[in-house]
Amino acid sequence: MATITDFNVWLFGVDSENHHDVYNIYLAVKHMEESDGFSCSVKETANGNMYFLKCDYIDEILMLASDKARDAFLLHLEKTYAGKDNDIESWYSFKEAMAKED
Repeated sequence: MATITDFNVWLFGVDSENHHDVYNIYLAVKHMEESDGFSCSVKETANGNMYFLKCDYIDEILMLASDKARDAFLLHLEKTYAGKDNDIESWYSFKEAMAKED
């Protein structure tokens, strides 16, 4: 599997219309766990931590080369999907509530 560092390119392969996928990506990276098809692992190096995000249906692995890159990725997810006034948890709860009403 190839490794990619541009998270905008990597996210292009994700079903971003599926709020479950976006939320599971966030959980995987935030909590360093597997979350419904997404998993994030950490590698400690002499220069700090590197994070590797895998998705069951994307060939490339997203590498977040530092804690700063990981934090930027999480912030990007929140700003892109939840908006500037919401956090990802509130956004996901709202999406779930809306889905139940349909």
